[in-house]
Order: sequence, then C-alpha cells, then structure tokens
Amino acid sequence: MSIKITSSTDKEVEVFERKEWGAEDMEHYGREVEWEEWKPTFFLFKAEKKGKIIGVIGGHLIAEVIFLERILVTQAERNIGIGKMLLAKAEEYAKEIHAHKIYLYTGKGWEAIQFYLKHGYEKTGELPNHFMKKDFVIYSKDI
Repeated sequence: MSIKITSSTDKEVEVFERKEWGAEDMEHYGREVEWEEWKPTFFLFKAEKKGKIIGVIGGHLIAEVIFLERILVTQAERNIGIGKMLLAKAEEYAKEIHAHKIYLYTGKGWEAIQFYLKHGYEKTGELPNHFMKKDFVIYSKDI
C-alpha cells in the first residue's frame, strides 16, 4: 500500500469534504447540512463606563450552538452586575440568531463556576489535564 500523508489547504480538500460530509450528515442528522452551517460566525460585545472598556464577552456560532470563548470583567468592576449584563446580551443574541444552546468551559474549582450556575448553566462535561495541564469543566444552557 502506497499512502502518503501530506499537508494541505482548505481549498485543496473542499470538493472532497463537501461530498463526503454530505453522506455523513445524512447518516447522523437525517439531512444534508448546509456547508455554511459549519462555518463559525464570530461575535464580540463590550461593556463600557465613561468611555472605558470594563468587560467583554465573545464567541462564535456553529450549527446552531454558541460557544462562549471569553467573558471578562475588570476586577475593579466585579460583583455589580456587569457579567450578568454581558451574559444576558450574549443570550439575547443567541435567541436572535436562533441558536438552541450556549456552552463554555472554565477551570475546575474556579470562582466563575458559581456565576455560571447562578445564571442557569449546568455542568455537562469535564476536560481533565487540559489547558496548561489543568482540569476544566464544561457548562451549557439550552436557549
């Protein structure tokens, strides 16, 4: 058998993938999923106070699911509702674009976990020995 594995580009494999993923989609979803549904759509919102950024939330949509890649509030402005406002904005956006779920991950045992639980997120998975060899936990919320 003479098989070679070489590097490639998206453009080189696009025709192959469209054809082959179509068959996989039929098997797993009962329909051929549009190629664009798998392309990420990114979003980013900021919270400002007196013209200064004090918080951000951002992520992307793929196949009707939002992944929250980042949520951050400056330490000086925490515990006054900014994180709640940012999360509400992301959830509002998710509903507008007809996403059915939001998920994120955070470090196991981190303070942020209580924030996510308080806002209706549930633990749905674990990622042991993940980033920087630390354990992480996945949280999700149906919209």
